[in-house]
Amino acid sequence: MNGKAFAATLGIQPVTLSRYENGRAVPSDVLVLLLRLEPELDANWLLTGEGQMFRDRDVVPPVELQETLEKEQEARMLIQNHAVRLGKELTAAENRIKELEAQLAQQEETNQEAG
Repeated sequence: MNGKAFAATLGIQPVTLSRYENGRAVPSDVLVLLLRLEPELDANWLLTGEGQMFRDRDVVPPVELQETLEKEQEARMLIQNHAVRLGKELTAAENRIKELEAQLAQQEETNQEAG
């Protein structure tokens, strides 16, 4: 997988991935957790550039598998919590838009009656 495709998989711009790789930017905690969901990628390599990019899938110790599962669950919880918060914010914004539209309609009606 090339850098452009990898960046697209992560939902980030290729330039952002390049900044991470070159140490000019640090990925957010959520992104780090998401990257850990890809078991063939080595998290240490992603953060430091040291070691191998890909893990040897045949030699993953059970403890590391458990840690990966726990981190995956943590990442999913973070994503779900974020989605819930965004859903609430979206609902609040939609309600505010409806209120403003009603106020605008009422103001236009008042202006027509006065004019």
